[in-house]
Amino acid sequence: MRILKEKFLRRQLRVLALAIFVSGFGSCASDQAAQPALNAGSALNKDVPMLVQGKSSSAGLHYVLTLPGAVAGGSHPPLIVFLHSLEERGGPLDLLMDNPKGQGLGLAGYAYGKPGFPFATLSPLCPKGGFWTFMHRRLVTLIMEVVAEYGLDPGRVFLSGVSMGGIATWSLGMYRPGLFKALAPIAGPVYTPPIRPRYSRLAGLPVFAFHDRSDPSIAFALAEASVEKLNSRGGSGKLTAYDTGLHYIQEQVFYDGELFERFLALAAGGPVE
Repeated sequence: MRILKEKFLRRQLRVLALAIFVSGFGSCASDQAAQPALNAGSALNKDVPMLVQGKSSSAGLHYVLTLPGAVAGGSHPPLIVFLHSLEERGGPLDLLMDNPKGQGLGLAGYAYGKPGFPFATLSPLCPKGGFWTFMHRRLVTLIMEVVAEYGLDPGRVFLSGVSMGGIATWSLGMYRPGLFKALAPIAGPVYTPPIRPRYSRLAGLPVFAFHDRSDPSIAFALAEASVEKLNSRGGSGKLTAYDTGLHYIQEQVFYDGELFERFLALAAGGPVE
């Protein structure tokens, strides 16, 4: 019951933050499209996350960025890039926070509603009709640009995503393995095509996959096969199974905290069990 109450209160905070975010985005769009809704350099409480919306002209992608309050003090926090599902494509940026008719809670919404969250998060918006698996160069351009602009740690960049975004977590990791510290595909296995399965390129890169045994959209067996093939080619993959009967399980993954504990251990340079 305590967990349910905590989730409810956090969701209410996200709803309030979302209303503020949307109103800020509207005024921003009417003035200067490149101006962030909130200034990442603002001197705010170190425990309160900061919210930024922007667009990369070089990558041609809009995005939502959350930053730990401590970044204002000159720290260089680790970054989690989160790729959304098919259902948010071309939509307003608020869908990256929470889309009740699509993937549900996004990592940006979770991070912004959780004071003290130690990671920066980057949530790009896929254009209408696009697919993440065909946008590798644009995503790499965006990530490198945001890391440089906001003073994030280029050696501690993590990649995750759900459904279409989970599939692209695998493909983008294979495309540019040296950019990431670890991968966490959620409800998204390796699909061939469009992915060219270059598992050997992920050797030495931890992969934490999450999938529901009764996923109604993408079979659990596909996630099992992806992790097994990775490990057979010298990779280090771990599959965590859920029993919710849902496809979009990222909210459960976020609140369980296991993923972030693993990322934190890697960010600190320690081993991960």
